[in-house]
Amino acid sequence: MNAPRNKDLQIARRLRGQEDSEFGRGFVQQLLYFQEHFGRIDVQKLYVLNRVQKGRISKEDALDQYPDLSADFQIYGDECLENRISLFMNVTSDHLYDFEIPDNIPEEIQKKARELRDLALEMGHGKGLLDRSFCTIERFETVRQLVLDVARMIDVLVFDVTVDEGEYT
Repeated sequence: MNAPRNKDLQIARRLRGQEDSEFGRGFVQQLLYFQEHFGRIDVQKLYVLNRVQKGRISKEDALDQYPDLSADFQIYGDECLENRISLFMNVTSDHLYDFEIPDNIPEEIQKKARELRDLALEMGHGKGLLDRSFCTIERFETVRQLVLDVARMIDVLVFDVTVDEGEYT
């Protein structure tokens, strides 16, 4: 059986009265689109900024690794980590606007997926835009962990797959 093509999906949505989605619609697909952002260089910069904020490395050391952080330090000063997290979540959480959590999956997955969606959108489009201090590295890590939790729960509760994180994760 072939997967439906984009054009077929668009026709089916229109027949159901749904608008096309700017950042995608679905459950697993949107989870993957969202997760894809965590592999980008911006995430590494967040961890470098966190190390600067905690006094583990100097700003100069951070700039040696990522010279483009210079503008962050100049514009945002001591709040550049929170601003970077807010911006990252603003861009990334767009994929969760049309995150359709199916009713026919276990309630535990639905609950965890709603928690993921709500926190990510709050950081990227809600309170995090108005109060950058809301966008902590701890909340960022929570969002990242929620994505993995949802994926593992799908494996275990839907597909009955034995999950092993492996030695190198």
